[in-house]
Amino acid sequence: RKGHDKIVDVLIKNKANINHASTNGYTALISASMNGHDKIVDLLIKNKANINHASNKGRTALISASYSGKSVHVIETLIEKKADLFKQLTRYDRKTQGKVGDTALDLAQKTLEKMKNDNQNTSNLIKIIELLVNADPDEINELHFYKAKQDTEMIDQCVTLNAMMQYEYDRYGSSQF
Repeated sequence: RKGHDKIVDVLIKNKANINHASTNGYTALISASMNGHDKIVDLLIKNKANINHASNKGRTALISASYSGKSVHVIETLIEKKADLFKQLTRYDRKTQGKVGDTALDLAQKTLEKMKNDNQNTSNLIKIIELLVNADPDEINELHFYKAKQDTEMIDQCVTLNAMMQYEYDRYGSSQF
């Protein structure tokens, strides 16, 4: 929690399992992302941490970082490394007030509203929301349009199409979609 990057570096050099998950499913990357520890996130990703691992409630590093709003760098890094923008919470999350189906963008927007209501500085969250929307604007906007209409069939189609595109891109370097 305190961001001891030198200790993390020693653990990695001594072959610690960087993808080990707690009983709640949290990994070091999810925790570092949530707490805005830029150097630790960079170290973990450089050493092949699973960026799309989800906790028992569906929280990923991107969802956690988006909710906390602590580091624009973490969001930029996760997007650059192709974190799944469409991962969704699978269970209600009391801490984030996240509902089943909420994405990183949804939680960033909820945090932004809460911070505005509390008269807190929102500059990081505004930048984070811009990054999330601009990472894949057509698909993000389409997904959120259908979520607003609560059209579960179209949501499933958007998520499935994105997964197919990502699979083809990972496997062949491009996608026909």
